[in-house]
Amino acid sequence: SLCDWSSDVCSSDLGGNDVGFGDIVIRCFIPLTSSEDACDTVLGNTRQIITDLEGPNGIYQRTKRALLSLREQLKPEAKVVLAAYPL
Repeated sequence: SLCDWSSDVCSSDLGGNDVGFGDIVIRCFIPLTSSEDACDTVLGNTRQIITDLEGPNGIYQRTKRALLSLREQLKPEAKVVLAAYPL
């Protein structure tokens, strides 16, 4: 991590990779690797991650785990700035 106990402020971003953005690009937009079925599958997986508020693989729990892990690396008074991709 780029942030540690000496950091006063730590910024992080979450979102795109956590919901499979790379897979969406590959399966929905790149001609040699895309197909309607593959695109539908990855979009369905992304919808499930975004709408799952309680399960361990939903975006809420993923974000919570990431922030708790980050917080453990910082001094108590350090500020965390989270930049999220629009979903």
